[in-house]
Amino acid sequence: MVVVREFSDEGKSGKNVDGRPQFKEMLELIEARTDDIDYVLVFKLSRFGRNAADVLSSLQKMQDFGVNQNGRRLRIREKLRE
Repeated sequence: MVVVREFSDEGKSGKNVDGRPQFKEMLELIEARTDDIDYVLVFKLSRFGRNAADVLSSLQKMQDFGVNQNGRRLRIREKLRE
């Protein structure tokens, strides 16, 4: 897997999508199919979003466009090995 782009809304609440410009841009790129996005990798699902309806809607949108979400909790040891 090659990371081609990082979307980070540092300091922004995951309470809803509206306050997260990078997250919204990622979803727009997925919908437009302008980038070759196959996976969205997140540190853990709670970082993806806090609002259940937004999370489910976003995951459904990604699935509709053939993008998989891969959430994984990284341990410090795993991070050091990479």
